[in-house]
Amino acid sequence: MATTIAEPEMQLASEAPTEATSEEQVDMVLVERLPEYLRMSRGAALVTALLSLFFWRLCSRPLFHTDLWGHLSYGRWIWQNGALPATEPFLPLAQGVSLVDTSWLAQLLGYAVYSVTGPAGLQCAMAISVTGTLALIAYALYHRTHRASMAALGIGVCLWLAMQQFCVGWAEMPMLIRPQVLGVLIYTWIFCRAVSGAPTRQDWILIPLATCLWANLHGSFVMGPLVLVTLSVGRAADLLIRTGSWTAVWRDKRAVNWLLIAELSAVAALVNPYGAGLYAEVLTFASNLNLADLLDWEPITLRDGQGRAIATVAGLLVILYRLSPRRVSLGEFLLLAGLGAWALWASRMLVWFAIPAAYYTALHWNAVSRRRQPKSEYFEMPHRAGMWTVVAVGACWIGFALSPIGVFAMHRKQLPLKNSVSSDTPIGAVEYLLKQKTPLKGQVFNSYEWGDYLLWAGPKNLQLFVNSHVHVIPREIWQSYLSISRASSSWDDQLDRYGVNYVVIDHRVLSGLMSQLKNDERWRLGYQDGIAAVFIRKKLI
Repeated sequence: MATTIAEPEMQLASEAPTEATSEEQVDMVLVERLPEYLRMSRGAALVTALLSLFFWRLCSRPLFHTDLWGHLSYGRWIWQNGALPATEPFLPLAQGVSLVDTSWLAQLLGYAVYSVTGPAGLQCAMAISVTGTLALIAYALYHRTHRASMAALGIGVCLWLAMQQFCVGWAEMPMLIRPQVLGVLIYTWIFCRAVSGAPTRQDWILIPLATCLWANLHGSFVMGPLVLVTLSVGRAADLLIRTGSWTAVWRDKRAVNWLLIAELSAVAALVNPYGAGLYAEVLTFASNLNLADLLDWEPITLRDGQGRAIATVAGLLVILYRLSPRRVSLGEFLLLAGLGAWALWASRMLVWFAIPAAYYTALHWNAVSRRRQPKSEYFEMPHRAGMWTVVAVGACWIGFALSPIGVFAMHRKQLPLKNSVSSDTPIGAVEYLLKQKTPLKGQVFNSYEWGDYLLWAGPKNLQLFVNSHVHVIPREIWQSYLSISRASSSWDDQLDRYGVNYVVIDHRVLSGLMSQLKNDERWRLGYQDGIAAVFIRKKLI
């Protein structure tokens, strides 16, 4: 009996596993079953989780009441007519003005997304574009430094500089959706490819194709070839200064090949409905006098948050350049100085500066923090495990599942429109106009910021005064709009001159005009809520 009892004990003892840590046990179960290229480090998984959280947060933001609805209106017009508009199709006072629709493809895609998914799809598209931009910066920095902290620093600097280009304010934070965000995503990818080293075979094909696509999505496509030319010229100048030989410059494949890819990309952009005319439109767009009256095109000063952010980052870069053991390339300096000056001239340009500024800030910060480390530690690769891949995938799934588009995809449910748009959207005023028993006759004077939503959701064939396409509005009409908005001495005569029978305004902003209309016996207040007021001429023209 004793022998019989002892034999199992000896057998159990011989089969007892060697002592292993819990991490090794997890690795045996999760890591070894995944291919090497699918494994992630803990830092990479944490950055992915951070991006997933940001995606969910951004995807849940309401839609702002400007630009977006105008682009959807143009997309709807293109879909219904099967062609691009040759002249401005919506504003009677701009009738016959030639229109080069630089965002036609983005408008058409946006209309298609909204038709299928409603606001949730647009929120998702915006969140993917911005999160994708941050992910590209994070990946480029992690690939260069092997440190998740530097990837997170790059994300933080980029958001600090450019967040107000994507969202308005810091309370409700409605999303400012424009075709430009698609251009920013492609621009970031091209920049990350250019700073990664010499171009690959795929770059010769993919970058020109991406630029061609970009040229049909938004007029900012010129930024792609521009960044490649700047970095190539800077590298060539560095070589010339160091070697004093033009032969060394011509033999440098990195500088020459990126310059050739930039030329190919510029040629590829000609594949668009307007051909070379698209370049003429883009390069002369900023000279339009109407843009000078818009906040987006005003210079950045230290009085606003964007100005203080750019000044802080610029100061930090100067300090890092003084301390960093990394050599500062001329291309890097030219890119930052040129885009920084452009951003100071017009705040709309800040987003293009934010990408390289975030990348180089984190890159030199990493060099400063590691300058005393041994080289063996400097190039040490972080441990990668399948467990962290599972964590990253799980974080991405949670971010998607909790977002409005995730709820729509799984349950076919989405929030009512009023819960998906910003509180400044004139929903009540539009509903009032739609309830009018007779079609609206004559011109409608409207707040510039509301023109796009009125086009999209208002009564059919609404004759609006202005919308966000101010570059196609004749200068005289735009000046008349500003004069009426400011309730100048001739405001009533100008309303008569243009045959205005209805006035739809944001009375919080145009309070002076609101007071004048209330006190004028020729007008009556038809509707008013917390943001909007609708006045109707008692005796229609």
